[in-house]
Amino acid sequence: MNKIKIAFVDHARAMGGAEYSLYYLLKELDYNIVQPYLLTPPNSELQKMVKNLPSVSVVNMELDSIKNFKGFIKDIQNIHRFCKQEHIDIIHTNSYRGAIYGLIGGKLARKKTVWHVRDIHESILFKGILPRLSDKIIAISNAVSNQFSKDTRQEKVNLIYNGVDLKLYNIQDIKGDLKSELSIPKDTFLIGMVGRIDRWKGFHYLIKSASIIKNSSRKFKIVIVGEEILTKEKGYLDELKRLVMELDLGDKVEFLGARKDIPNVMKSLDLFISYSNNEPFGRVIIEALAMKTPVIVANSGGAPEIILNSNCGDIVESNNEKHLAKSIIQFMELNQQSLDLLGENGRRRVEEFFSTELVAVKVTELYKKLYNN
Repeated sequence: MNKIKIAFVDHARAMGGAEYSLYYLLKELDYNIVQPYLLTPPNSELQKMVKNLPSVSVVNMELDSIKNFKGFIKDIQNIHRFCKQEHIDIIHTNSYRGAIYGLIGGKLARKKTVWHVRDIHESILFKGILPRLSDKIIAISNAVSNQFSKDTRQEKVNLIYNGVDLKLYNIQDIKGDLKSELSIPKDTFLIGMVGRIDRWKGFHYLIKSASIIKNSSRKFKIVIVGEEILTKEKGYLDELKRLVMELDLGDKVEFLGARKDIPNVMKSLDLFISYSNNEPFGRVIIEALAMKTPVIVANSGGAPEIILNSNCGDIVESNNEKHLAKSIIQFMELNQQSLDLLGENGRRRVEEFFSTELVAVKVTELYKKLYNN
């Protein structure tokens, strides 16, 4: 069989969860079966990461704001032209904006199209128009899948969860220790949140919960890892820092900014919190579980699907710092043996359902079906 030529379209210049997921997919693909091309803006962070994957051909596409109509039309024309010239078999679009460019350009070139949906949206474009331009849709959770009509789900949607690189997230290979680095006593219960500093991620609820538990008998510390990236979120980080001061939590909460050593961070935590409102999936959750760290997630979006019936964490009501604080206290009261058992359950859960190898196998099977049809 000839190699299946896949053109991946991603618009983002910075790395987010969608871009990391695409990177790990590109890394795990069987290059004897597929020939991947990455269409992305020049010097994007994803493009830089892919340089260590020589089998992936990188193609510069501006993919600028859709509000720039002339640029938008030019980008679609460029995608159309590229697909024709390179005899691309399938366009695989990553997330929302990439889909707008890739699905239109792909259909104009009469190519098969895959939309990898990593968002939850309410717009007609998202729910009505883009599905019609997609031959197949990959949903990263049931929460993402359920936003589409019943007919669309039956005909086009394939549930494929995100994966974590178990070779990278391997607790035996991680030598660092965040507690030592930050001079935190070993018996201090270390709680963490990791992610882009966006309001919908719910960092303020964690800080408010800290004010409820600050007089707990067990010593604890909260670390927040991440930075503001989106312009619309500018000021939220300063708001969080002011909240820490207002609640007199300066000795309890520490902002670490962006870090490259996320496996080390996850390994060092005693408890990981993901408290996003309507999180489509939650990559950081499986990263924490892979490092044998118990988790608390909000009962919103796709996050609960990750730990459902697996005894590796807790699911709590969203937008409620009192419920979050109550759950945190319950974890703080556990002995180390119980925490270790939760951690082992989490690692086992990830190995069974959320590895990057499994994602690549499932996506490749989808390509084969499309290609053969």
